[in-house]
Amino acid sequence: MLPSDSAENLGNGCGAKRIDLMKNDSNTTKYISSNNVASTVRCRKPLSSDNPTAEELALDDELQRHIMNINTKGDRKFILSESVEGEERRRIALEKFAGLVNEWDREISTAKNIQIDNSENHNHSTVQIRLFGSSRLGVINCKSDIDILVLAPAHITAEDFFTSLSQKLYSHGDVESIYSIPEAYTPVMKVKLDSYSLDIIFTSIKYNIVPHNIDVLDLRCLRGMDDQNVRSLNGARVAEWMCKLIPNMKTYAFTLRVVKHWAKQRGIYSNVLGFLGGVNFAILVTFVCQLYVNACPFTLLQKFFTVMVRWRWPHPILIHTYAGDFQMKDPDGTQFTEWNPKLNHKDALHMMPIITPAYPSMNSAHNV
Repeated sequence: MLPSDSAENLGNGCGAKRIDLMKNDSNTTKYISSNNVASTVRCRKPLSSDNPTAEELALDDELQRHIMNINTKGDRKFILSESVEGEERRRIALEKFAGLVNEWDREISTAKNIQIDNSENHNHSTVQIRLFGSSRLGVINCKSDIDILVLAPAHITAEDFFTSLSQKLYSHGDVESIYSIPEAYTPVMKVKLDSYSLDIIFTSIKYNIVPHNIDVLDLRCLRGMDDQNVRSLNGARVAEWMCKLIPNMKTYAFTLRVVKHWAKQRGIYSNVLGFLGGVNFAILVTFVCQLYVNACPFTLLQKFFTVMVRWRWPHPILIHTYAGDFQMKDPDGTQFTEWNPKLNHKDALHMMPIITPAYPSMNSAHNV
């Protein structure tokens, strides 16, 4: 049950409870904005820091054995997590893709007379490749797509990405298919390489060379970007934020795997069809892990369904927020619109707000 000091009546006469976000004091951390001013970010304190009881640990062991049995037997092996052999094949496919991108990068830079300072980039490449989504969060299974961000400097454009890189990949013998959607809300190139599905996003930042140690959470990365580039970078920034906000990655990953399996078994896992999808469940499980920081997966699963059943939608799920009315502005006055139901009547109509942690925040479940 939820602690009495963290819940309140729904007011509908049914006696149900809900978590009240605003009753919990917040910790604060600092992050750099585009004008080099430290911006305050609120991180919620947990409802409970209790360690698992002996009974909970025994039940957790039983759960772990059950999930392992599901994952390693029958016709659907490794439906919950990837095998060691599968992980190695993924690594080889990713290395092959990275090699092709680096070749393409050198060709584009040479064609545009861009001189690469090798002292700054020992890989002789101006482009960086980053994983996000389930690969970054450590929850892949045998059927997981690989979400990839190609982070490029200013001289490489989206047109280059969807033309010359697409052609280079198409001519490679191990690439089975390519489907580019440059006109999508978040443009994407879908590639089948060594039997793995790659969902590749591109964004360009105002650097001559992408530093190998670049922090995509630094808001200065957003300088000079249009809304489309910001959306393309958002997936990687959300994943990095979640890795910072999750108290225990091991218990989180196991809990998220089970929740996603539960949803898929019931045919309610598809953001495209109006249900919750991967990023939605990832944020929801992060939220519950923040509330019960030392809980074992068995307890987190219980708490997940308890919290979600009692949640008073459309009250938003927030795993962290910027304090006050923070709004980043470029020197030219450009600013990005965040999810804000008080200022945007369309946001106020959302039925199930599950808000992304990266600025500018968005409702990941706007179509639910």
